[in-house]
Amino acid sequence: MYDLTFALLAMSGMPAVVALGAYATVGYTTKRLPRPTGDFAILTAAAHALLLVSLVTPRGVLSLEGLLITVAPALLFVWILTTAVTLRRPGPDGLPR
Repeated sequence: MYDLTFALLAMSGMPAVVALGAYATVGYTTKRLPRPTGDFAILTAAAHALLLVSLVTPRGVLSLEGLLITVAPALLFVWILTTAVTLRRPGPDGLPR
């Protein structure tokens, strides 16, 4: 059951990669979202892409029992928090984003 739980977490990495990539793409192409949050979204997406590797890695940092299975979700939560705080700040014109 333990491995099944972490395997499900690892498989959730791909939808996170798509969502974070979409956020970064909108931020880079429209300039309506702060660029630092887009950069952090790309970093977080890369960590979540590595989650899929944890399904086939038997041991080490990239395995289901390794550090990656904790770091990737933690990065997602930190990205959510920093993006929420950043978007609450007024934009360069003084208006809310």
